[in-house]
Amino acid sequence: MEGILKIKNSERIAYLTLVIILGMGHFLFAQEYDPTQQSEFKNAESYFTNSKVKGANVLELNGGVGEKTYFLGAAFTGYLGERSFLKGGFRAEQGYPFEGIDTQYKGYYLDFAGGYAIIQAKSFNFNILGGLSAVYDQFSEISYLDNQVNYGVIAGAEMVFNFDRISLKLQGDQRTMFEGKARWFAGMGIGLFLK
Repeated sequence: MEGILKIKNSERIAYLTLVIILGMGHFLFAQEYDPTQQSEFKNAESYFTNSKVKGANVLELNGGVGEKTYFLGAAFTGYLGERSFLKGGFRAEQGYPFEGIDTQYKGYYLDFAGGYAIIQAKSFNFNILGGLSAVYDQFSEISYLDNQVNYGVIAGAEMVFNFDRISLKLQGDQRTMFEGKARWFAGMGIGLFLK
């Protein structure tokens, strides 16, 4: 009987804690009504995001993971029209992708791709892209990765959430290089619309 009472008491404490936290959040973010702060009505035309405007450019910083590696990078996107764009980027990768080898791998990528927005909503895009990739590999344990330039193709997709002049991206891509195995990456980035 004591065990049942302890469970019921702990449930009550958890519930009470949740109510207090929600109440504090409501109190902290509540604002007085101020008619001068009201925004004017905007029609549907004004809700087009910057990414849908021909000539809009985006500077992006990104990072993520590969196969037992991680990367940091930067990219530049130039929109050609409502749905199509060109994207160029640089990425630095390092880690230990080869099982049983304790030598660190480093790679420096230069990518160029074209893309298309398959799904396009007010503040969300789902894009596919494909293009070319070149990487300068630094890994002394394998001859074709020992300070060599390697070429390949890239295919990927990204989900873009647009917020006025900033965008958040979730992205994934697969590189098939002419030497060695295919390389996959998953990451996220933040973009700034340039005007």
